[in-house]
Amino acid sequence: IANCYRQLIVLHLLACAIMFVFPENSYCEPVIQRTEVKGLSSMERDGFLDILKLEPGSLLDENAVRLGIKRAFEKGIFEDIRVDFEPESGHVEVSVTERLYVKKISVRGNHIVRRSFVKEHLGINRGDLYRPEMLDDCRIGLEKKLWEKGFPEATVDLTGEATSEPY
Repeated sequence: IANCYRQLIVLHLLACAIMFVFPENSYCEPVIQRTEVKGLSSMERDGFLDILKLEPGSLLDENAVRLGIKRAFEKGIFEDIRVDFEPESGHVEVSVTERLYVKKISVRGNHIVRRSFVKEHLGINRGDLYRPEMLDDCRIGLEKKLWEKGFPEATVDLTGEATSEPY
């Protein structure tokens, strides 16, 4: 019987040692060593990383990052935000696509119709959110207005040109 107690005590100590070495909640969040941000120009890098909770030296908390991405989208200046993390190196790469806005409207090649008429009926204004697919709708709308004004042969050619700044 004493031998059985000894074996039970040894087994109990072994089980305690295993639980100590491999606790049930042994997962810990990885530490961010380095962050790289690509495509950001509308705001300061450090402020952006603060919103996303991705400062070097901090723990990577997926829920906090998810909430940070939602907060960043609420600013209305981002089209896409992607976060990639390499646990082995602690490297975080954030890729950002910012929304584009109309910065300038130029009217060229027009010698008959007032520029103000063209800009007024173009259907797009400085500061509007820019999407390439909107140009066709603007072109059709302006050609219709020119037809109504007595220029049925008028054609409109619209192009969008990217700038180095999103807005």
